[in-house]
Amino acid sequence: YALRSVLYVGGNHFTTWMIKENGDIWYHDGIETGVTSVAEGNLHSKESLFL
Repeated sequence: YALRSVLYVGGNHFTTWMIKENGDIWYHDGIETGVTSVAEGNLHSKESLFL
């Protein structure tokens, strides 16, 4: 699959939103979510238009 990502870096901390080819959005924050990525919806759904 192709992977796209939005990355924010501040200090020694980063957050990222990864968008898979099928539109699935995954959020990761090393402090907030640890080693886990959290599903945030799908880019093609109305609920995910925050991007």
